[in-house]
Amino acid sequence: MKKKKNRKRVDGFVFPVPFAGALIVVATLALAYVWMGCRCEALGREIKGLEGDKTVLYKKCLNEEYRWTQMKSPRNLERVLAKHRIKMVWPRPAQIVRLRGIDAAETRRMLTQINNPERVAMNE
Repeated sequence: MKKKKNRKRVDGFVFPVPFAGALIVVATLALAYVWMGCRCEALGREIKGLEGDKTVLYKKCLNEEYRWTQMKSPRNLERVLAKHRIKMVWPRPAQIVRLRGIDAAETRRMLTQINNPERVAMNE
């Protein structure tokens, strides 16, 4: 006599659960990889644009430094003073104050010397 099997018959396609889980993990990793690739390309384009801006700004900076150097040259200063009819002379050595690393006592002494009316530099 044959034993009766109590198994239910499943009609249709049977998809194993572990394989489905693995497929979902692989799909998630693939989407993450594609997203990261797109993000890296976008960041690369942004970096190229910023590098171009940096080059333009560096050239502008060099141009402005050159213009500033030309404006503060002694020849140009004398020309501008003559243009505006301002009569000035170069300072005497006693009128020149050189700044360097100094302490508080030296600063007070220098301020007292500067505020002394006998020592005020005047245009002639």
